[in-house]
Amino acid sequence: MEEKFSITNIKSIHSLRYIFSFLEYKRFISLIKYNKNIQQNLNINLKDFSFNNNYIERKREIELPYEWGMGLHTCVALQIIIAFFLFFLIHYIINCLVQIKLKETYDKSKGKYHWDFFNSKIIRILSFIYYIYSFYVIYHMTDHAYGDFINKKKVFTALFGVIIIIQCYYEYQLIFKIYSIYSFALNGKWIIVFDVIYFIVNILYLIFGDLTFKKYMKSKTYEKMEDFYYLVSYKDINIQEYLLDDNFPSKNEKRELISSIVNHFKIDYLQSDLDLIKAINDYRYKKNLNELILDNNIPEYIIKGSTELILSLSNVIKISNIKYILKFNVNDDFVFIKNDKNAMGILLQPFFNKINIVRQRNIKYITVYEDFDIQNYNAIRVKDNFEDENLVLKKIN
Repeated sequence: MEEKFSITNIKSIHSLRYIFSFLEYKRFISLIKYNKNIQQNLNINLKDFSFNNNYIERKREIELPYEWGMGLHTCVALQIIIAFFLFFLIHYIINCLVQIKLKETYDKSKGKYHWDFFNSKIIRILSFIYYIYSFYVIYHMTDHAYGDFINKKKVFTALFGVIIIIQCYYEYQLIFKIYSIYSFALNGKWIIVFDVIYFIVNILYLIFGDLTFKKYMKSKTYEKMEDFYYLVSYKDINIQEYLLDDNFPSKNEKRELISSIVNHFKIDYLQSDLDLIKAINDYRYKKNLNELILDNNIPEYIIKGSTELILSLSNVIKISNIKYILKFNVNDDFVFIKNDKNAMGILLQPFFNKINIVRQRNIKYITVYEDFDIQNYNAIRVKDNFEDENLVLKKIN
């Protein structure tokens, strides 16, 4: 009976690698994933090609949401606050400048304490400080009438409670002041009218503060610090920290998100890799060749995977006529690479203009390629000896 052909019967590593090299990466992995015999024949351990993405968690102060209407509301309220402040400032100045003499009988009256309270220097200074403090509190509540941090809201709620207590006590003393001037003043009774207006304005100020406070109490609250996640390595390749907006509730969602944003990742180069690129460029200068420009994007063969990269037994892998990958140990420096004639033959190609270095675990992939601007080339059609047409790019002079 004729024995059926099976790919597992092929013992030659070179033959097996040649056969599988024609498959796309995902198809290749799916075929050998559960076949230990093929993996052994290819001398491949899939665990070596299973890479991880690493994240770090940090707390960051968030910015409160802002809308155009919030700014308009604040501007209108600010004008009201300024009007109150100007009136209180005028009253404060008049109260400091006008010296009112009282009848001698006033010293024996019960209102002496209230009069002394208003006319003492310390109370005048404290009253000025109080109004600045109260304006600040009310302005904050106005400006954050739509939202504030939880802890700040607690603080300003308590501060407004202090304002109410002080303001009510101050109004109580003001009533006695007005009565004292009316009953015992020898001069300056005209100030009674101004004090009555001042009393009314104070009441309006309390009402305005109360309305602001009620609106402020309905505002949304937010945590000042939130947890943010940063991706710091992609497939075991160090990348520049990339802020992720999701908390990744599931593994599948995490994988989908990473796949959708991978083109935004930038390689986080080590200084040794930058020194290696400099050494390569210095050597190219000596050979009168152009500089290789650093590319910090994640290569396509890393993102999608590469069958050629896995199966190649050489440290020089040809991706296309204008792109090569050099495979070395992460610790190999330019002195070591310089002794590799095949690698140096690629690094000294005159038409290459870009270079990329990727560290993935213990392997360092050096990609050199030509990256040309398609706008500077014309497409022309030429026929070969077999009369087949081929599309060729010709550089525009």
